[in-house]
Amino acid sequence: MYNPFSLENKTVLITGASSGIGRQCAIDCSKMGAKVVMVARNEERLNETLSEMEGSGHWFRVQDLRKTDEFPLLIKKIVEENGEIDGVICCA
Repeated sequence: MYNPFSLENKTVLITGASSGIGRQCAIDCSKMGAKVVMVARNEERLNETLSEMEGSGHWFRVQDLRKTDEFPLLIKKIVEENGEIDGVICCA
């Protein structure tokens, strides 16, 4: 049966995934089948988010997105390591 909310075989980048709305988006996207790449400043809290997610293949990168000059390199590394990004949720 077709599920219009399925994220199977999709990679979703979520900023601010260590708490609040970003954390819940990461958890929910994992439940819908996405491979989730999380970005936030706090490694301990990113690990907590990761422990609540379903499925496998999820990972995170500790990054301060206030350093805007580093953002293009971050995206390039994510694409090199995971392939195409299918969606972005910005909560940082």
